Amino acid sequence: NDQQGTSWIPGVENPADDPNVTAVGGTNLITVAAPGPNDSTYLTENADFAPRVSESFVYPNNPISKNTWGSGGGFSEIWPKPDYQNLVHTGSNKHRAVPDVSLQMGGCPSDADPNVPDCLNEPLPRSATIVWIGGLEGGGPYLLIGTSSSSPQMAGVVALAVELNGGRLGNINPQIYGLSLIQTLAGGAQAPKPLQFFHRNISGDNRFYKVRPGEAYSEVLGNSTLDIVNFLGVPFAAPAGTPSTRSNP
Repeated sequence: NDQQGTSWIPGVENPADDPNVTAVGGTNLITVAAPGPNDSTYLTENADFAPRVSESFVYPNNPISKNTWGSGGGFSEIWPKPDYQNLVHTGSNKHRAVPDVSLQMGGCPSDADPNVPDCLNEPLPRSATIVWIGGLEGGGPYLLIGTSSSSPQMAGVVALAVELNGGRLGNINPQIYGLSLIQTLAGGAQAPKPLQFFHRNISGDNRFYKVRPGEAYSEVLGNSTLDIVNFLGVPFAAPAGTPSTRSNP
């Protein structure tokens, strides 16, 4: 049956909304290749959503509206606001807000769903993560977007943090929000470079919530995207891919 007027509404999911889980959002990262090391120079990033109407959610002659690709977020109706979220203004005094942090997730890669013409015509720069899936036979490179990209990246960052710590860290959310507070007190987007743990020059929205340059927290990116070198406290780390270094022995 047709469901006239059906549309998506804001909501958050478990386990992302659990206070003991780090919820990861993402942006469309724009870089430029640098000569020499297999590394890139940061240019900018945006948090603009892209329209998406999946075929599996289409009723005859009546697609569900407000379905998007984007960095999801909002407030839990189950979990109360954890103490660590009192370190920033999350938009709610009672409810757990998500996400907590973001990394590059991209959107609308060149092989985007052909059923999404708006995605293919998107005027803003878009990005994707190149991954190799499968074995020697039948495997190959694919363009990965969404939190399926940013969440594994965050898992890698935490693995490095555990290695540097010499042991497990437990719930890292208090650390994330503590560093966000430190950056705010030090000047926010204008904080000294070593105290810029998060990129706060980002704008965009996920259709329901917005993020504006300079904001410490939003229901789009959480505390925003990590500056991984500063977050890990390794300012002199070699660029990823430089031969004969710890990042590429």
